[in-house]
Amino acid sequence: MKIDITEIEDGLEGNWWHYIKSSDFSFQTRIPQLNSLEANEDDILIHKQILEGESFPTKRFHLIMDGEAFQVEGNEIRETLARKLAIFIQQNKKLPFGCTYKKIQKNNTIIIQYNPNGFDSFQLKIKPEDMELEDSDIEKLFSSMETEKVNALATSEDATFTIDPITEDPLLEQVSMESGKSKVFVVEGKIIAIDLRKSFFQGNETIFYLLQLEGGKIAPDNKKNTLQRDFSLINAKCSENAMKKFELQTGNIVSFNGKVKMDKKLKLIVQNIRKFDEKT
Repeated sequence: MKIDITEIEDGLEGNWWHYIKSSDFSFQTRIPQLNSLEANEDDILIHKQILEGESFPTKRFHLIMDGEAFQVEGNEIRETLARKLAIFIQQNKKLPFGCTYKKIQKNNTIIIQYNPNGFDSFQLKIKPEDMELEDSDIEKLFSSMETEKVNALATSEDATFTIDPITEDPLLEQVSMESGKSKVFVVEGKIIAIDLRKSFFQGNETIFYLLQLEGGKIAPDNKKNTLQRDFSLINAKCSENAMKKFELQTGNIVSFNGKVKMDKKLKLIVQNIRKFDEKT
């Protein structure tokens, strides 16, 4: 069915709309054609606007029902997504895009966090009986369950989440401590994955890139080769300007200086990188 979003009235103005395809949890940050969105029953729309005097956007949620978009509260969106989540897991034996297993409560309710774009987050609750599970199977099933990393609706403007966070790396942390200033020199690491990510602060959206590298060496500085040690995987944060300037892509072998940080969302990363030297 086609939905004309331009005809929806919810008290907000502007064309800042997101779309969630509830059957597989894929997500669009920007909807290409607002007057002819191809949608299905139980799909979700999010309308945003930063109102005058505010730093963060006000949100309105809309649920597609009987071929029309109806404004609903956040709790109804969570209930719809939880119901769809149970169906997706039964059919695919994995978590859909943007979903992370968090915990199981004492009453065996399963908590899944759906965070499709870094800004919007929904805590979803499903019960074992929703998927005909035995209580003894729950922890084992969800702790080992894979997550779909491909956003089927992604465009060049959408964030991607193919890179898993690194929660700890004793070697990287040790090397950064040796420098005395959390610095690290990465030597000839191979870029094996690149994610476009976004951050949002006081009404401003910033694009950056998360790089995953393997197979190189790390050292507290670039002066003594004897201090270099092999690493397995490193995640590095790259600015949009640096990405364009150095024309980075998967397969490149690069060296760079940066600082090690434990980021709240990205976890252990190397950031503040000003220059990439590529091996030729």
